[in-house]
Amino acid sequence: MGRLARAAVAAAAVLACLPAAPAGAATAEQVVTGEHLQLVSVTSDAMAALAPGRAATWDVGVSVITAGEATVDVSLRVLDATASAFEVAVSRCDQRWTAEGCSSGELPLLEAPVTVGESSTLGSTDAGSDPWYRVTVTMVGEADAAQATLQLTADGVGEELSTGTDPGAPVPAAPAPGAGSLPDTGAAVVGQAALAVAAALTGVALAGLARRRSRRELT
Repeated sequence: MGRLARAAVAAAAVLACLPAAPAGAATAEQVVTGEHLQLVSVTSDAMAALAPGRAATWDVGVSVITAGEATVDVSLRVLDATASAFEVAVSRCDQRWTAEGCSSGELPLLEAPVTVGESSTLGSTDAGSDPWYRVTVTMVGEADAAQATLQLTADGVGEELSTGTDPGAPVPAAPAPGAGSLPDTGAAVVGQAALAVAAALTGVALAGLARRRSRRELT
């Protein structure tokens, strides 16, 4: 095996052994806009790399963007989840969450196991408010390749808007490069990413070797 191929295999092995990213290490923001409502979803990269005992957050801002009175109901639904692997807690803040938390004081709304098909009402808001909901997911089980898929929905002013991993959710108005709604939660995603990078590196190495062989044959 040549030096280039050995380097690629070594790099792939290192990537595959990297630990899960720490909570809050990076975030991805996505805006979902309807005719009357707007959702701003901010999720941490750690949501896709949880380990037992670790937690990650997903923040969603809910706004009415048209004039007039309105009442909007907000709910959280579990679309898919590994049994007994996660717990979820939801709190509301009157403004966007910061690294220090909620400056005006958070309002706890929900604390429960993550169970497939479970739907929880998070209360309602009106046109004069722009609340933010913080969904904190904690991995409590030891299941291999555990994952969960959550969806937050705002329903009011004659329309329903969702953000999460639901394929039927509206297409984001202005997604950040590489951003997703709420990624699947769990260690399985980390393994898939490492394999993809390893395959890419191996491909680069093999391509380099092929070019070198071609040059030798020509000479």
